[in-house]
Amino acid sequence: MPILKKISALSKPMSEKVISQLKYPDYRNLLGTREQVKEHLDVLIQAWVKKREDKIVIMVDELDRCSAGTIVEFFEALQLFLPVESIIHVITINQEAVCYALANSNMHFFDTEIVSNKDKLAFGKEYLEKYITISYQLPHSQNLENYINHLLIDQSENDLNYIFRDSEKKALVEIITEINNSRRINPRELKKII
Repeated sequence: MPILKKISALSKPMSEKVISQLKYPDYRNLLGTREQVKEHLDVLIQAWVKKREDKIVIMVDELDRCSAGTIVEFFEALQLFLPVESIIHVITINQEAVCYALANSNMHFFDTEIVSNKDKLAFGKEYLEKYITISYQLPHSQNLENYINHLLIDQSENDLNYIFRDSEKKALVEIITEINNSRRINPRELKKII
């Protein structure tokens, strides 16, 4: 028996002998967190989704309030989840803020050092189209007076106790309406102004 083993070992090609002696690294562990997340996600989806038509909805809110770097990282990470048909993503954003953040973080795509806001917005919108399948913008009401009046009420006391005099309220409504005609103001910005 030992002689037969020795003969079979001698008949193996040298390349096979060398390869069998090498220790390969565990490439699966070298792939990193991204691949591990993908594996865990597959396991979770198999556990959660019983029927093919069942869906998991992931809601992302206030992304526009994050730093530009975090916004870019979010969309890079989102690539991991996009191919998964069982997951629906709902992302609520102030599109302008996200577009500027994406453009400012990707200045190497522009030919010049000075980039106009129009170009940044165009770049950001094009970038978002890669990730957002169905876009929906909330309707924008041109009459802000009721909302402004609501914000001007001192909620800590009662609805009739106004912080501002009527003349001040009227002036604020006029100023904000004028600003809104040239630049759309969202409710969060309106609160900050008041």
